[in-house]
Amino acid sequence: MNVFVWDLPVGRGKKFLASAPGVVNHVLGGWSVSGITNLATGHPFTVYANTALDFSGFNQRFDRPDVVGTGRLTINRGNPDSFFDPAFFGKVTGTAPCPGFDPASSNPQSRGCAPVGRVGTSPRNAYYGPGLMNFDFTASKKFDLGTERVKLEYRAEFFNLFNHTNFALLANNRLMSTGAFGQLGATSELNGGNTGGPRIIQMTLRLSF
Repeated sequence: MNVFVWDLPVGRGKKFLASAPGVVNHVLGGWSVSGITNLATGHPFTVYANTALDFSGFNQRFDRPDVVGTGRLTINRGNPDSFFDPAFFGKVTGTAPCPGFDPASSNPQSRGCAPVGRVGTSPRNAYYGPGLMNFDFTASKKFDLGTERVKLEYRAEFFNLFNHTNFALLANNRLMSTGAFGQLGATSELNGGNTGGPRIIQMTLRLSF
């Protein structure tokens, strides 16, 4: 994160247009700009098979799958409908007639099946979700009304200045049994703000006395 505030050196008594006439000074002088820049890499995530069957035999659900693809998992950050290739993973399965082990099942056959006895080869937290890039910008100007007791300030605020979409990888998009597996399901938000949403511009005029 980077935060900056800069009083522009323009107008009477400043480096530029120091002797500007009244109208020019009122228009161009007294401006300040500020901004907040957020740049972050994506969070690590784990892919789960999302099955009720406990193939590992460790009394846990959501076993990790096997990696069946070659090389590294390709991440396509520019395509929310295909963030990563689902075919890179394969579920750990048992063999017929014991396809899996479910200790909580009322089906005796399922409870009688021995677990495979291992977790999948897909590592924990080995992949990274989409990163974050957001720029907020503010321009403000104070007007001299000829008295110290009365102040007028104009502000123009730009949230998500470049209208850049920041996507988020939801929990269901990491589960193999869902139709959204491998996709990006939403936009991200930062501190309840507009990060990830469309650009918002708001302007205010404040009179203080």
